[in-house]
Amino acid sequence: MAVVIYPTFTDSRWTMQVSVDRSIYRFNVNYNDRSDRWFYDIYDQDENPIVTGQTFVLFYPLNFGFIDERLPVGRFSVIDAKGEIVSEPVRDAWAEDGQNFRLVYITED
Repeated sequence: MAVVIYPTFTDSRWTMQVSVDRSIYRFNVNYNDRSDRWFYDIYDQDENPIVTGQTFVLFYPLNFGFIDERLPVGRFSVIDAKGEIVSEPVRDAWAEDGQNFRLVYITED
């Protein structure tokens, strides 16, 4: 098992492109004030939606439960970098230096 850590941003909206298992994925990430939650969408390299409107849940795979051949075999997940936080990511959860939450990809091998 290998873990790949991706950079995150502190803006309330951000987009990130990642390459996994020879495929490119785009994440759109948005913060919602009303629910105090972060939401994400995952698109394929042609910008077709794969997963949309989902909320980040700490230590829960972002692509779990979705059946789509375009998704990678590994798991995208959000982890607590310090091992101290037990709540879901809220407004100021992300840190540019990766000191709070991190978006990771965990390979299946």
